[in-house]
Amino acid sequence: MNRIPLDARTSVIETIQLPKSTPAQKRSLLTKKNLLRTTIDEIELLSEVCMYSTSFPSVLLTRFYS
Repeated sequence: MNRIPLDARTSVIETIQLPKSTPAQKRSLLTKKNLLRTTIDEIELLSEVCMYSTSFPSVLLTRFYS
């Protein structure tokens, strides 16, 4: 997660948490934030693994800011 610039991390987290957006829409939004495709793939994988976890946002925040 260190590959995401500090100034974009909050925006990326907000994008991932959009409840009504499809994965394709989220991918498009993340691409517009100039993230590498491999980074977006990793974010998608993490979100799928944690999709049923209520702690997903806090897991991301811990990874981003630690």
